Amino acid sequence: MTNTSEGTSTPATTAGDTSDLLLALLARRDATCPLCGYSLKGLTTSKCPECGTELELHIRPTHPRMAAWTTGLVGLASGFGFYLIILGFFTWAAILDGHVGDLFTEVWPMWLGLWVYGGLVLVWTKLMRWLRRCTRRTRILLAVSCWGFTAGGSVALIWLLLVVVF
Repeated sequence: MTNTSEGTSTPATTAGDTSDLLLALLARRDATCPLCGYSLKGLTTSKCPECGTELELHIRPTHPRMAAWTTGLVGLASGFGFYLIILGFFTWAAILDGHVGDLFTEVWPMWLGLWVYGGLVLVWTKLMRWLRRCTRRTRILLAVSCWGFTAGGSVALIWLLLVVVF
């Protein structure tokens, strides 16, 4: 309800006021409170009578299309974690052997990989909304590409370690 200049109350007409729609929906449909699980069928106010939670009506997609985004994120984060573990191993080995001065010449590819994968993880998180609007084929292709990039980067690092270090 909003106040007018005369002090009378008129119904709010803003898009954010959906309590009437919520009550109309709950008058004919059974739903439970998202916090306590209490049945809200026939509710007369926009608060749960059991726990007092303020309830709102929202429109959201039934299937948010997050599987490809999550799959790609896990792939890129795996690459980041792989480089981090290898970097930690070589740093620890250099400290134990007393070769800390030569450490950079041996581990610079790992630092580079951390920066690349860290940047890709940040870019991928920023692309979440864009990716949800893409076609299913594009989403799958990009998610598989993330895993392919991680596999290629891991194989390249292992090859580099075998050729240069060992």
